[in-house]
Amino acid sequence: MGRPLSAPVRLADPPGTAIRQPVTDFSSVGAPDLKAEAPLPTAPDEVAANNINRALQTANTQRPEILQAQVNVRVAETGIKLSRAGLEPTFSLSAAGNYYPTPSFQFPRQRTGQLTATLNIPLYDGGATRDRIQESKLRSQNAQTSLASTRSDVALDVRQAYLNLVTSAQQIGAANAALQAAIGARQLAQLRYQGQVGLYLEITDAQAALVQAENNQVDAVYNYLVARAQFQNAVGTPQMQ
Repeated sequence: MGRPLSAPVRLADPPGTAIRQPVTDFSSVGAPDLKAEAPLPTAPDEVAANNINRALQTANTQRPEILQAQVNVRVAETGIKLSRAGLEPTFSLSAAGNYYPTPSFQFPRQRTGQLTATLNIPLYDGGATRDRIQESKLRSQNAQTSLASTRSDVALDVRQAYLNLVTSAQQIGAANAALQAAIGARQLAQLRYQGQVGLYLEITDAQAALVQAENNQVDAVYNYLVARAQFQNAVGTPQMQ
């Protein structure tokens, strides 16, 4: 998920969803289920706040793969400029001076100075510079192709993670609705049994279905949290807590 193993973990219900106490009462099978309470039947609101276009823009500026590919492009472009330097004239200017004694009493000390200017114009180097330029251009093209491919892969990763996030959020709502239905079925079976119009087996079956609905609701929330972490990692902004 893009998080270090040493990162602290803080457990909390996602916005719009509450995992409460178990709705089943195992103390007495067939006893009235007075404490039954379903979690909030709404999917996390934060999914609606996510914009896929904004997520793609963020990933384009945050994902390390894209940043590395952009650096490679700049390095390759700089290599082209350095290779072309072999075809450009160069100019250098140097200065030198000397100070020494002489046997003359009139001028016991003598100073000399020298200024040298050099202009170098390359005429022919056997095509070495041209080959270096061509090689640098090929490296630049490869870097550009790699950058475009990386951006395409990242965009696909972000879109897939977003779809998984939306799907998992919808599954929370479906699991909550199924849990509420299971609670109602459990209460109905209890009332039928108390009114002597239902079988004891109906209560045990309804309670087993209720336990399964509780497990499905917890699994749906867990899958959503995993999908949210994967989406944040795909965008390039993983949460450290």
